[in-house]
Amino acid sequence: MAENEGARPWRDFCSKTEGIHESSKLYKILGHSPIGKLGMLQLPNGTWTNYLDETYAHLLEVHFPGCTRISDDILQQVPKRALLFNCNEVRRVVTEDRIKWAFSTMAPYKTPGQDGIYPVLL
Repeated sequence: MAENEGARPWRDFCSKTEGIHESSKLYKILGHSPIGKLGMLQLPNGTWTNYLDETYAHLLEVHFPGCTRISDDILQQVPKRALLFNCNEVRRVVTEDRIKWAFSTMAPYKTPGQDGIYPVLL
């Protein structure tokens, strides 16, 4: 199957995104909105997705073959486990000032942690 010509420049750009400079470009392209904007995707039969739910379904099938989406009704039936922690202790330890301090101590382009997120993105 021939590669979609429109996808080639994007794939080339992403394959060269190894350094901080290139990652910054990628962040500028994708990171200006708190909610990622997902557009239409071309399906294997050549047609394009028309709705966001259709796009999500296609991504789910491509990246997680055989998996299905769980309906909201089923999620409501799942028992919620109560977290065991002292709210007062959490409020004492986790404060806005401490969170700001933690972010200020991070070098912006330090190697990302297990989540793969560079501190500059936070």
